[in-house]
Amino acid sequence: MPKLKSKSSGLPEKKKFCHCKPTCGELITKRSRQRHYRLISEPSTILPSQSEEENNSDSDDSTSEMDLDDSTITPHDAESPNYSHFLGDNSQVPMDVDDTRNDGTRNDLTAGEDTLSGLESDSDHGYDGLDLDDLSDHEWDDFDEDQDIPLTREEMLRELEEMLDADEEAALWDIRNKTLTEQDRDNIAAFQLKMISNMPRVAFAQMRHAFRHKLDISSHWVMIHRVAILSGIEPQWYHCCLNSCMAYTVEYEGLECCRFCKEPRLNAAGKPRRMFCYLPLIPRLQGFFMNPKKIEELRYRHNYHSVPGTISDVFDCEHYKQLCTQKIVVDGRELNHRYFSGEFDIALGFCTDSYLLFERRRKGPSATPILVDLYSLPPEIRTHLLDLLCCGVIAGPKGPKDAHSYLVPLDDELARLAHGVPTFNCVTRKVFDLHAYNLFGMGDIIAIEKILNIKGHSSLSACRSCEMKGVRNVSGGETIYYMPLAAPNADGELRESWDPRDLPLRTDTHFQQVVDEIQDAITLSDKEKLAKYHGIKGLPALRRVGSMDCARSYPWDCMHLFFENIIPNLVKLWSGKYKGLDCGREDYEIPDAVWVQIWDETAKAMKNIPSDFCRSLESGPGKFTAEAWCFWFLYMAPGLLKGRFSDPKYHIHLCELADIIKTILLFTYTMEILSDLEEKIISWVETYERYIFLLIKGIIINIILWTILDHLDFFYGTLLWFSQTGTAIQIPTMG
Repeated sequence: MPKLKSKSSGLPEKKKFCHCKPTCGELITKRSRQRHYRLISEPSTILPSQSEEENNSDSDDSTSEMDLDDSTITPHDAESPNYSHFLGDNSQVPMDVDDTRNDGTRNDLTAGEDTLSGLESDSDHGYDGLDLDDLSDHEWDDFDEDQDIPLTREEMLRELEEMLDADEEAALWDIRNKTLTEQDRDNIAAFQLKMISNMPRVAFAQMRHAFRHKLDISSHWVMIHRVAILSGIEPQWYHCCLNSCMAYTVEYEGLECCRFCKEPRLNAAGKPRRMFCYLPLIPRLQGFFMNPKKIEELRYRHNYHSVPGTISDVFDCEHYKQLCTQKIVVDGRELNHRYFSGEFDIALGFCTDSYLLFERRRKGPSATPILVDLYSLPPEIRTHLLDLLCCGVIAGPKGPKDAHSYLVPLDDELARLAHGVPTFNCVTRKVFDLHAYNLFGMGDIIAIEKILNIKGHSSLSACRSCEMKGVRNVSGGETIYYMPLAAPNADGELRESWDPRDLPLRTDTHFQQVVDEIQDAITLSDKEKLAKYHGIKGLPALRRVGSMDCARSYPWDCMHLFFENIIPNLVKLWSGKYKGLDCGREDYEIPDAVWVQIWDETAKAMKNIPSDFCRSLESGPGKFTAEAWCFWFLYMAPGLLKGRFSDPKYHIHLCELADIIKTILLFTYTMEILSDLEEKIISWVETYERYIFLLIKGIIINIILWTILDHLDFFYGTLLWFSQTGTAIQIPTMG
């Protein structure tokens, strides 16, 4: 069957799969689309339930009649060509199986990049009455895979105008003026439900069709476009590497291939092979001031009063207090106003961490979200999902190698916010200059290494908080440095030991001096030697605004330090399964049969523990999350492991670590608590090192100490730094 000619261009008119209801799936053209929509019964004309035969016959008629004349249209439809035919009625606009719009470009919000969302496409769920294998050649022409250019807000408005009748354009004016109708509110609620519950598109279509006589919500395609237009937030798209190594921003805009993996930037058609979508932060912060309740919540920082001698929030830390007395610095230039001098100034925290998808424990595809935490909100809600702002997700298959290239848009927005952005306050009815400043950067060890642009465990100075020098097994070809307080001597070499009460802490000035020294070096080999010795490679990712202190603004978090590293490794060590090590001269291992009994008792104990305390632990340690390890080690391990060791000193050492972690999880600290905590940590680490030296001889010590002792030394150094500077400890909310 030849294609129909378009009236406007004379080119063959493309057809789309109709999803006015889940059982449709008809291929219809733009010209016949509105006629097809009007054939669908509106909620007001739905008849009572009929027999099965009548329902089947009605369904067949509604899905097969494509070319009925105007006489079949009801008087209500003929006389009321209104806005609801496209944007109002819940069965007006189809949802395309191939995500292709009428102009050939894709409909989904992730168009333009080969993101991980493509790993599980909508076609995997199946569609009733549609088989892509049965499409003819000319029907496959409608699937234009090259048209992967994302829509801007103005393009979406123009497309909606083209699909509306002339009499309906007045209704579109309401969208331009952001006037929310009742249907808009229903669409927003449905959109929120779908996104939070991760509801598949097919399930959403089935729900919409099943409750069409009660719910007046638009199709998935229309709903996404309407929410995008009403929000006023237009995503920013940037070319990025096919393997997500880097984004082509700032100094890399002119590159034609990735400087890491050498993959080409463009395909044969001259289009980007992958794109990174950045969601602007400023419009969302401005939107908060259109809600009186949110405005009051954002005044938490302004109304907060510190209690001398205690640390309860980030606004008690020395870093924040010093900023309040300093003038703002942007790109090295000092402005006339001070940090947090305004009533509505917002304190931010930046968080990023790569995570594996599909419950993969190792390898597999990963993604890296870019989150912004609002410290100006009360602490009981600031970590809730609805109050976190996502500025984009760096797609896999691996984490980025140049984090700064992806964070350039955020750094630029922070610079704009430091200068001030005009914002309307719906309470005062006035326009004010909105300011926001980033205080802290959160993430695991690897993520912070990329953000700070440091070398980490592959350098002599592996710690980001102090300048301790590590050692490694050179004869064994090891490249990982470990950092014990008392380093073992080797080949007659007397290695330096460190006083745990007087560690050489880093400062922001030291970071800047090292960066300047590296930049002044002439040869690449000299730059590499300096970077390896100091552990610093270059400027950090977020560097335009002077609110970030390289030594203070990246604290160590309890989750990654203990519940993702030390505690699981200790359990493996006690099980005799840590890198094939045996007991040596000690006897700390627990037999496998006893471990089976321990995990069985753990599962049985969960029957008597309220679910609010912890999720089920019946799956065993292989599926434990950080929350599970926290609850098990703090409240179950002291009792379950009592009497299991051959020497009770190991159980005592375990309980001391549990006591340290319980102290760390307090909501309020005093200087006395921090001083006592410092002594407990020093004692625990020194005792642990004595056990290790008795346990392992020679070369094996170089294998184990990095993976366990380094985290303890890092944590100790950080806590000592907290106690000396008064910086607030950043503890993520569990659960």
